[in-house]
Amino acid sequence: MKTIFKTLGLTALFTVIAIGLTACRSNAQSSENTGYDSSISKGLNAVAEDEMDRAVTYFTNALDQKPKDKKATAYLKQAQSYVNTDKQLADGNPEKAVKTVAQGMKVKHGAKSLDAKLSQLQKTTKADWAEYQQLDKAISAQLKAEAPAAAVVKKVQTIVWSEKPYLKRLKPNAEKLLQKAKNQRDQAAAFASSQSNATSTRKQASASSASQKDDAAIHATAEQLRQGIVDSMGPDSGYTMAGLEQVPDKVIVDKSHEGEAIGADIGWLGVELAKQYPQIKSNATSTEGKTLTSELTAQLFNQYVLQLENPALGDVMSDSDVEETGAGGFKVKFWYKGDEPNTYYYFVADVEGSIYYLDPENQKTMLGHWK
Repeated sequence: MKTIFKTLGLTALFTVIAIGLTACRSNAQSSENTGYDSSISKGLNAVAEDEMDRAVTYFTNALDQKPKDKKATAYLKQAQSYVNTDKQLADGNPEKAVKTVAQGMKVKHGAKSLDAKLSQLQKTTKADWAEYQQLDKAISAQLKAEAPAAAVVKKVQTIVWSEKPYLKRLKPNAEKLLQKAKNQRDQAAAFASSQSNATSTRKQASASSASQKDDAAIHATAEQLRQGIVDSMGPDSGYTMAGLEQVPDKVIVDKSHEGEAIGADIGWLGVELAKQYPQIKSNATSTEGKTLTSELTAQLFNQYVLQLENPALGDVMSDSDVEETGAGGFKVKFWYKGDEPNTYYYFVADVEGSIYYLDPENQKTMLGHWK
């Protein structure tokens, strides 16, 4: 009888121990689930608050709680792609950023909120990369040119580098271009000054021929200013000596004095004269005898970029090739960086020689003529 009671006692003891172990495992599992769920929830809250670094930390914690968990793995990949893309843009590498955000968009079973954040980031990253390529091409071309185009120089001068870190790798060449343009302006100013001094000397030579000498001095100064405008604006600007000869010498000299008073360069003088005498600036000069081609259309588009810019909508953006219009002409699709998504315009050059653009409602606005 004692043996039976002893056996029953041991059985009861083992049963109690088994129940206790099961309860411990259950409590451990419950604690693990609670930590996992909390990390996922906090990570999604951080995403909603655009705190992606925090989101990465929380999703990493969730994955530590449940290694190989598909949800935590997907969320972590998405958040890390966002963080890496932001860093690459800040480091001035938009090309790599485009590839990184594209990888993040491919993650399956991810969070919808992260899908939306990555989609918006992909759009702005593509625009940044297109702007980078366009500016890089323009700066490189003007560094090789004998005289930098005033339009490109002006565009570079207006860049706020702290607001566009994705362009930082272009800054050294941009500074070289600005220095090149400044050197040319200084040379033109020095020459004009020497001409002015020579004029003063000639005026003092003979009082009897003062009027004649004054006219000659004004003409000499005006001729120097005309040449300075042509050199500064570049061969594709439409400014020529023949066109500028239509403007009276005194008008050119007087207008240059106005520019000196406000610290303007010789490019300003050319623009102001063209406003008063629009017939002096003809785009046909640089395209005379040429046939309309896709290459010429691309050159015309780059030439008219500043004229197309809209302060309310931001910079002109384009990453499209030149296309045929179907009527012998060519067109280039472009958009504005600050405009609504998928809102496109077309820059058009036709065989009759007209240059214009079409807005999203297909309304035409004339820009000029290429022949």
